[in-house]
Amino acid sequence: MLIALYALPGLLTLTSASIVDADIWSHVRTGQWIIENRWVPYTDWFSTYGMGKPWFAYSWLFEILMYGLFSRLGLIGLLVYVYVLVLSITAVLHSLVRKLVTEVFAVALTGLAVFAMLPLYTPRPWLCTILLFIIELKILISVRHSRNYRALYFLPPLFALWANLHIQFVYGFVLLGIAACEDPIGRLMRRRIPDRDVDRGLQPLVMALVIVACLIATLANPYHFGIYAVVLDYARQPGLYNLFREYAAMDFRTAPNWFVLFLTLGATFALGGRPFVSPFWILLVLAGALLSFRSGRDVWFVVIIGVVVISSSRSSALAGRRCPASP
Repeated sequence: MLIALYALPGLLTLTSASIVDADIWSHVRTGQWIIENRWVPYTDWFSTYGMGKPWFAYSWLFEILMYGLFSRLGLIGLLVYVYVLVLSITAVLHSLVRKLVTEVFAVALTGLAVFAMLPLYTPRPWLCTILLFIIELKILISVRHSRNYRALYFLPPLFALWANLHIQFVYGFVLLGIAACEDPIGRLMRRRIPDRDVDRGLQPLVMALVIVACLIATLANPYHFGIYAVVLDYARQPGLYNLFREYAAMDFRTAPNWFVLFLTLGATFALGGRPFVSPFWILLVLAGALLSFRSGRDVWFVVIIGVVVISSSRSSALAGRRCPASP
């Protein structure tokens, strides 16, 4: 089963039309411009409409990587990127899930997740986002179980790298924000997880400090605060979801889309079957459903959360013990 699981990334990469993604060529050309000019662009040099207008190449590090692979290996270089990233996603997700369930269930759930994300296996920076998101989630779950807060020191460097690879580093802040809000929401609901539980929420003050540190770390990019102007610009253009196919919602005409639905329903069922569930997991499933069912490019969010929630429910890591309401 392990051999089959780790052969799956290669099989999916080679059988999917990975290079039929026209957007990759703008990334390669931008990477070439950055290498030739030894700096990042602040204005658009490539499109007729945007010529001379302000523009940030927020994925500049990814674009340098793509140009380097393409200039040395050609189209094979782009496939190498997809294969290495998908294999890394598989390995990290499997290492997370196997700590929660038996090896058989870990392999099965990881395989389902890898197949459900098949439409995303193209040479795009969102593969970096998926990998870094899983690493972030793994760190937070590890801290929740061990109460060893020193592992949180890895988060600011992770966000510094993430902010130079892909604009979706903001999804990492969604995860941190939910972790920070868990305790206040639990108090608002007048319910508290027992101190003896292995999956207690993290201290709000600690998480607030972590969020501030990660925000500062994201400024370690060529555009500094300008990177958040890009985030606001995307937020002000909801029409993008109607103009570009990658932003469109799932049409459920392919098998991976149904696997996404299956994992979402499985996570919901797992939450509903517990006598008490931490708000952390409820909010994650809700956020994943909202993001993933709105845009096909974000299906990875609910897939990853769904797999982890299902795994945690089997290992009683979802605070399954009944907890009395606080007075």
